[in-house]
Amino acid sequence: MKMQVAIVDDKATNRSILKDKLLRHRHFEITLVAENGKDFLEKMQFLPIDKTPEVVLMDLEMPEMDGVDAVAAGSYLYPLVKFVMLTIFDDEEKIFKAIKAGAFGYLLKDESSANIAEVLNQMHENGVGPISPGIAHKILQLVQHNEITLQKNKPVPEKSIKKSEINWISVRIRPKNMS
Repeated sequence: MKMQVAIVDDKATNRSILKDKLLRHRHFEITLVAENGKDFLEKMQFLPIDKTPEVVLMDLEMPEMDGVDAVAAGSYLYPLVKFVMLTIFDDEEKIFKAIKAGAFGYLLKDESSANIAEVLNQMHENGVGPISPGIAHKILQLVQHNEITLQKNKPVPEKSIKKSEINWISVRIRPKNMS
């Protein structure tokens, strides 16, 4: 059975390229394409139940409704759908806003289509949220920095992540063989 995927990106060329790349792998079916979060949520209301996507590849910055707000609303309305950010943004604030909103994974747009297909298949088979290596590295650095800060009994800076967020992230970036 093909994995049903939705693509949400404000740039038509990005939507088209990603759709073509995924369809080349033959085990994906694109059931919905939207130009922003608002468009996605509106289209989901009228999508037949058998076309509900298993995964939504969501851009981060879009007009009308950005990816973070769309993920927050979408994960509430469609709790079985996995939302994966697919974006060019790799700064910590955007990463954690997306994760807090309910993103199941975070991939960078410079990933090869073969790698995107592979991590989506792993997600489908193992239930592990995909994270680009560069993003995983940033998360590990933040976790290590915060653990050192906590060990020294220094106050945690206001913008740092919470212990529950560290636990949530560490579970998702742990390799399969370490589970």
